Amino acid sequence: MDQLGASTSAILGRDAPSLLPQLFATLVASMGTFSMGTVIGYAAPASPQLVDNSTHVSNLHITLEENTWFSSTMSIGALAGGPLGGVLMKSLGRKGTIIASCIPYLSGWILIAFAQNFAMLLSGRILTGLSVGISSVMVTTFVAEFSSANFRGALCSVPQLNISLGILYAFTFGAALNHWPWLAVVCMLPTVMHLIGAFFIKESPYVLLAKGKNEEARESLHFYRGKNYNVENEMKYINDFLDATKQKNLQLKDLKKPYILKPLLISLPLMFFQQFSGINAITFNVIFIFKEAGSTLPDSLSSIIIGIMQVVGTGISIFIVDKSGRRFLLLLASGCMSLSLMGLGIFFYLKNNNSELAATMSWLPIFTITAYVFGFSVGFGSIPWMILSELIPPNVKEWAVSIGAMINWSSSFVVTATFDPLKIALGEFSAYFFYCGMNALAFVFCFLCVPETKGKTLEEIGAQFRKNETKHSTNLDEICTVKNTKSFTTDGV
Repeated sequence: MDQLGASTSAILGRDAPSLLPQLFATLVASMGTFSMGTVIGYAAPASPQLVDNSTHVSNLHITLEENTWFSSTMSIGALAGGPLGGVLMKSLGRKGTIIASCIPYLSGWILIAFAQNFAMLLSGRILTGLSVGISSVMVTTFVAEFSSANFRGALCSVPQLNISLGILYAFTFGAALNHWPWLAVVCMLPTVMHLIGAFFIKESPYVLLAKGKNEEARESLHFYRGKNYNVENEMKYINDFLDATKQKNLQLKDLKKPYILKPLLISLPLMFFQQFSGINAITFNVIFIFKEAGSTLPDSLSSIIIGIMQVVGTGISIFIVDKSGRRFLLLLASGCMSLSLMGLGIFFYLKNNNSELAATMSWLPIFTITAYVFGFSVGFGSIPWMILSELIPPNVKEWAVSIGAMINWSSSFVVTATFDPLKIALGEFSAYFFYCGMNALAFVFCFLCVPETKGKTLEEIGAQFRKNETKHSTNLDEICTVKNTKSFTTDGV
C-alpha cells in the first residue's frame, strides 16, 4: 500500500486516541447546529400565532401568503451564508468562523423578538438564516477534520442530532410559552453557549498545518487525541495529504481531475436530494398539515411528536453509522421517506375523492409523517454533509462546501416557497407524490453512485480518488464503478 493509502492503525498510531476531548469539541461546535435547529423549528409554533394572532401579544399579524415568505426567507439567508462560510473558514479558520457566525444569529433573534412589522420579521429570519448557512458548511467540516477515523462517523452525526434537538427545543418552548417574541429570546440562549464554548477548543489541525503552524498543530492534535498520545505519525500523514492536494491557483480545468470531480459529482447531488426530500416543507408546515388532515391532536403535541422522532432517528444513526455504513443508511432513509410520502399522498387523494374511506384512516397522516421524519433523521439528515466533508480534498474544501451549501439552501427555498402553491395548483396529494418520486430518485442515485467510507481516514479516502487518476476518465458511469475497488467499496455493511 502506498504512503497515503496506509492503514488506519498506522496513521493513528499504536495507542488509541481519547474520545472525551473530541466529544467535548464536537458538542461545542454542534451548538451551532443546535442554534440552526431553533431557527428551522421556530416557524412551526410561531407561524400559527402570527397568522391567527391567537396570543394577542402584539398588533403584528401576517397573512398566509406572508407566512410562506416568513418560513422560506431563512433559506435565502442560508443561501448567502454558505459561500460566506467558505470565505470565513479560509480567512478566520474553523474556530474564528464559529465566533463570527454568532453575530447574525443574535442580531436576527433580537429583530424577531422586538418586531413591530413584517419587514423586521423577514430581516430577522434572513439574518438568522445567514448564520444557518455558515453553520451548515462549517460544523461538520470542522468535526470531520479533528475527529479520528474510529470516531468520525459517530461524531459527524452529532451536528444533525443537535439540529433535531434544536427543532424540538423550539417546538417545546413554543408550546410552553405560546408567545412568539419570548420564544425568540429563548432561542438566543444556545447561541450564547456556542459563543462561550468556542474559547475552550483548539483550531483544526488541518488548518494549522496548511498554514505552516506546526507547533500549534501539534498542540491541537494533543488536545484532541490526549496528552500522552503520539501525534507525530498523524502529523506526517496529514502533511503528506496536504502536500499531495496542494495547488497554488485552482483553475477551472482542474475540476476535470478525478480526485476533485468525482467527489463533487457524488456529494453535490446529495445536497440537492437532502432538501428535495421535502423535509423543510414538512417541518415548517407540520401543524398546518395535521389540521388539513383533520387531526384532533393539539397543535403543540403534534409538533413535539415530530421533534421527538427527529431526535430518536438521529440518535440511532449516531450509534450505527460506523457499523452499518453511510451508504446503507442513505438507502434506508430514501426508501422509508418515499414509501411514507406515498402513504400520505394516498390519504389526501382519498380525502378529496372518497372522504368516507379517508375517515377510517385518520391514523395514517401521523403514522406516515412520523415514519418520514424518522427516515430522514436516520440517513439524509447528517450523512450528505458527512460525505461532503469526507470526500472533498483540502485544497478545494472551502470552495466545495460553499457550493454544496448554495445548492442545499437554494433547493430548500424552492421547496418551502412552492409547497403551498403546488398544493393549491395540483391538489394536496400531488405535492406528496412529487416528493415521493424525488426520494425514489435519491434511492437510485445512492445505490448506483455513493461509495462507502466507514472506517477510512480522510487520507485514505483522498488517496483512493487520486489513485491512477491519469488513467481514468471522469464520466458518471465510472464514478458509479468506484464500488468495485477493493479498498473503497459501496457495500452497505
